[in-house]
Amino acid sequence: MKYYSVVFYGKIGILKEEEINIIREIYKKYPKTFYLKKSIKNGYNLSFNGIKDKNIANKIKILLTNLKDDYSYDESNYHYFFKKIKDPNYTGKCINNKITVTEDSYMNLFQNMEQYDFYRELSMKLDSIFFYNYFKHNKVSYIYNFLKNEYQSRKENMWYNSHLSHFWSFYSNLNEIQKYKFLKLIKDNEIEFEVEDENFDEKILSYIINKVTYLQTEGKIDFFSPKTYEDLINNDLSTKEHKNTMKYYKSFINDVNYISNRWFLNLVYEKMLILNYTVLDKYTINYNFALKDNQFRVLDIV
Repeated sequence: MKYYSVVFYGKIGILKEEEINIIREIYKKYPKTFYLKKSIKNGYNLSFNGIKDKNIANKIKILLTNLKDDYSYDESNYHYFFKKIKDPNYTGKCINNKITVTEDSYMNLFQNMEQYDFYRELSMKLDSIFFYNYFKHNKVSYIYNFLKNEYQSRKENMWYNSHLSHFWSFYSNLNEIQKYKFLKLIKDNEIEFEVEDENFDEKILSYIINKVTYLQTEGKIDFFSPKTYEDLINNDLSTKEHKNTMKYYKSFINDVNYISNRWFLNLVYEKMLILNYTVLDKYTINYNFALKDNQFRVLDIV
């Protein structure tokens, strides 16, 4: 089966209300039809993916032409920055000010259609939760309290481990001066831990765990999916802790909770881009959840 993407090549950040309304109208007109993604692949872009009907994709393309603001960007700066930091999504191409309809290339990232369909469905579910906060400025407390709400629906403390892992993979590569400055930036990026007007009713982790249980039983997914253990072990791992973890992969490769947590958190990170969060915001979240992990003090971070 073919799925299609409508890709808007331009640097889209915080939009004006009238611009947001155009995208909301598309969402209302074609509910449960696509999932949203921001990327730098082939140029800054916002894409509407997983569309089953190419006619609908073409209609969405037409509606997107109503976004009249200038979303162009300096292509030389784009190439310089992403080539310099060796971003894995950087292809050397740069498309600017263009809307295209293509086959959904994200399908090719998965080992089987069951994984892609799971990713597509999960991504659409997160869109339904976050959609009316997309393209705006959001406080760090918004995403923090969403995650906290999900974790509190489960009893296992293991949900914090991925945050610790993501934090440590970056932090451990800094020198002592950089570590001090980095922690100061995080602590200055204050989170409002108690926010009364945020109400997240849907417990999406329950859905993910049920789905992963089925896929794991069918042999369609494991902890390293959509890659393999061999893919990762043959690449340079960023920290000593990651290398040690890989030695004991047999103890968690088919663990439903660990698989669920990995897919959930990686997709939340994707959606944080559309919510206009920065890299600092991401590590602020990871730092604050890592504090809850019993390995945090062992690693002597605080």
